[in-house]
Amino acid sequence: IVLENAEDGSTARWSKSGSRATVANAAANSVLPNEPPYGTGNILDFHAGSVGDVLTYIGGGFPDSTDSYIGFEHLEAAGTGFVFDISVVTAHGLVRDIQVTSGAAGPSTLAGTVITVPIGAGAMAWRTTLLNVQSEIASVVTVTLSKITGFTLTLTAANTDIYFDNLSVGTLQPANSLSFSYDTYNGQVDQAYIRAGSMAWVVYAYCVYMAM
Repeated sequence: IVLENAEDGSTARWSKSGSRATVANAAANSVLPNEPPYGTGNILDFHAGSVGDVLTYIGGGFPDSTDSYIGFEHLEAAGTGFVFDISVVTAHGLVRDIQVTSGAAGPSTLAGTVITVPIGAGAMAWRTTLLNVQSEIASVVTVTLSKITGFTLTLTAANTDIYFDNLSVGTLQPANSLSFSYDTYNGQVDQAYIRAGSMAWVVYAYCVYMAM
């Protein structure tokens, strides 16, 4: 399920908290490096004018008890600090948030009801964060995910930006299905949802043909 794709030019799906937070559309080719694979269309520019500015996704798509994966693309300048907070519901409220942070990359940890997933600070490169929420929860506490309910971004320094696109939620794919898109550099799944239209069948038929 695509929650946010900047192609439609809408910024209304995001609310701003903080004295100088802004969200705006930017042409993908105006930002270097360009977003893979083509660097075309639009992306979102989240700007923090003050420390701790927060942007919250307020569009449709939450909650859905079948969603266990969440994915998003982002680009930050070198050293930029951030916290992506994914609100969740679990049995007995043992975990309430999963925070993807700019801390030095390392294993997930649990403090209170918050799981922290450090992936490293910005390095002026596009990256796709694809999180198996259920697995992250199970890695630190014996409890089951009920649903994903929210998504926020906090920038931890003033006058910083994060470029953002393709927020999606999904489940494990059916066997032998085709993902919507793939990273052109390493072949990994780029977004956690699948194409079900006529073009998917054309590509699937071509792949079977080539394999034979």
